[in-house]
Amino acid sequence: TAILLCIFIQSSAQGLNWNTVPYTTGSLNANFGTIGSPAVSVSMSITGYTAGLPSSSPAKRIATPQAGTGTTCTSFCALRSAPTFSNPSTQSLILTFTFSPAITPLSFSLYDIDGAGGVIDSARVTASGPSGAQIVTMTNVNPATSNIFGSGTTTATVKGGTGNNTDAQTNVSISGVVSTLVLRFMGQGSFSIGNMFWISLLPVKWVSFSGSIEVNDVVKLNWKTESEENADHYEIERSKDGQHFTEIGWLAAHRGSSNTYLFTDTNPGDGNSYYRIKQV
Repeated sequence: TAILLCIFIQSSAQGLNWNTVPYTTGSLNANFGTIGSPAVSVSMSITGYTAGLPSSSPAKRIATPQAGTGTTCTSFCALRSAPTFSNPSTQSLILTFTFSPAITPLSFSLYDIDGAGGVIDSARVTASGPSGAQIVTMTNVNPATSNIFGSGTTTATVKGGTGNNTDAQTNVSISGVVSTLVLRFMGQGSFSIGNMFWISLLPVKWVSFSGSIEVNDVVKLNWKTESEENADHYEIERSKDGQHFTEIGWLAAHRGSSNTYLFTDTNPGDGNSYYRIKQV
């Protein structure tokens, strides 16, 4: 009889949905509360040339070029800002989002980065996490309407095409761990940021995981962890082929700074046994 061990971290897809999060039109600071499970606290601040914002902006609006008009936010809502800069070449509007705990990966869309009226709009995206600056990737849904610079680096920028007045869509993705996201808009007119999507982190540091065969073929599983602030429990699973696993028990997370666990499988069966711990 042999034992093979592995760890499986259970995470959940979630995100910021402009249809449902609380936001007061024109607010320069917003706390969206906790989102998803495990909970992530999300907030936003707007700085830069805020004097150029009318009282009606930012506001929730339909995310062009998706279907819908006006304030009909049913499935493609976005946060739209419409600043007027006295000097578009030097002034900017900066949106800073913070996530606690940090999240990964993060994706969203930018809309309405164009080049109408002789002024080229631009949106620069940077992100940082516990390990520093993160790589930002941009792709255009319609490459003919705008231009991307620095995609695949820590500073990615999308600029509107000259003379283009199409409400272009640019998709942004950040595969690293993000605690702060910064969007800097320059130009004239309006721009929008769509819904955000991520998978929250379960910040548990695994120290060790081991197993042993005891008297009467009883299997004992031992593991140690640290920093369990977002872990709820651990599910123990067993497989005879290494592919199809069945839950055989679970233990509540201690949620301390140094934790030791012991689980005993009294009926592992004949042949090889594969075990994995699912962190939830």
